[in-house]
Amino acid sequence: MNKKLISIEFHKNKNKDEPKFIGSISLQDLMKDGIRRDNLNSQTKKAASNYEKSIQECKVIIDKIKKGASINQAFLRDMWSLGSKIRSFTNSLKKDGFYLNGLYEHLTRDLQVSRNLLEKVVIFRSYFSNRSLIPNNMLWREIRYAPRKNAEKLKKTLLNKETKQK
Repeated sequence: MNKKLISIEFHKNKNKDEPKFIGSISLQDLMKDGIRRDNLNSQTKKAASNYEKSIQECKVIIDKIKKGASINQAFLRDMWSLGSKIRSFTNSLKKDGFYLNGLYEHLTRDLQVSRNLLEKVVIFRSYFSNRSLIPNNMLWREIRYAPRKNAEKLKKTLLNKETKQK
């Protein structure tokens, strides 16, 4: 069965006594055939709660990154972790039947970092399934200008080293 994803957006909640974010879907999506409306409210609340948790986890990583001299001096493993948190969140949304409309706009607003940086860390993360594959001492400046090309090159180099060691 091909499960169609529902577009969701998150808005900051102005009521301080309630969760920080509110999830909303379009009326058009609400009216589509095949959407179970009976638990949609609880699903959007759960998605908003997961978004808030992910934002907090990303902020912890960003604070760690910003403690250095500059983002260029950040360890590549920390940047991978940021990309991994973003991917984990989007995957959990998909599992719950949603996709975030305007992902990078939401993240830029709520994390206070540039869209360009967020896009690059997610691209970089897609090349390495495990953080431990990345050398401890590598810095973001070594791959940031061309994350795809440099990630491919790094992956190839690491595979060659692994083959030579065997």
